[in-house]
Amino acid sequence: MRVRAKVTLLLALLFTVLIAAQWAIQQRLVLPRFMELERQSARTDMQRVELAVERELQSLGAAASDWGNWADTWRYMRHHDPRYAQANLTDTAVRTLKVDYLALIASDGHFEWARSIDPVSGQRGDIRLSHTGQLEPAWARALAAGEPVSGLVDTNAGALLAAGAPILDGFNHGPARGMVIVGRLFNQGEQLRVGNQAQVALYMRPAQNAAAALAPQRSGGAAPGIRL
Repeated sequence: MRVRAKVTLLLALLFTVLIAAQWAIQQRLVLPRFMELERQSARTDMQRVELAVERELQSLGAAASDWGNWADTWRYMRHHDPRYAQANLTDTAVRTLKVDYLALIASDGHFEWARSIDPVSGQRGDIRLSHTGQLEPAWARALAAGEPVSGLVDTNAGALLAAGAPILDGFNHGPARGMVIVGRLFNQGEQLRVGNQAQVALYMRPAQNAAAALAPQRSGGAAPGIRL
């Protein structure tokens, strides 16, 4: 074999060894580290999203509590004074709260009053919390216990960021006479706003188990079903 051929074969073998060594280093050292960095970045992004959603739920919870711990609302749920309804249960009340949905629910689960405003047209909408007309189990338990509750609710109009507060006598005393629920549709505009707060690109896709993924959280924390 000529010297040139030997040199060529030696160089080919050397390049093969170098390529194999580089591949092995990438697979065993570089790639796992890179994937771990990606996972850490995704976890950090998700934590920011959860915090942003939690802030929204806390804001809705404060609005629900203001309406719920109001003596006039407490009396209305007992006596149904039409003057209270005329003065307070209006489209303007929903718009003033900057929400898309407001409801007063009696202790037996009956929807005493509910109103939704379409966030695009500003006209009355049609948001129903369930197809059966009944509260989801976790919300029904909170209603029965006179406790606050918040989370994502799957409605006919899409996911709703919602918070509920017991209806008390104005001094945080009971017994509760039902629950006030306020909510804001988690549509594309709301997702963009929350994403900007968290500094991530945010979108939603249906979970495999939508009922479980959109179940309300008493802590008002994580928002399952959100994907980055």
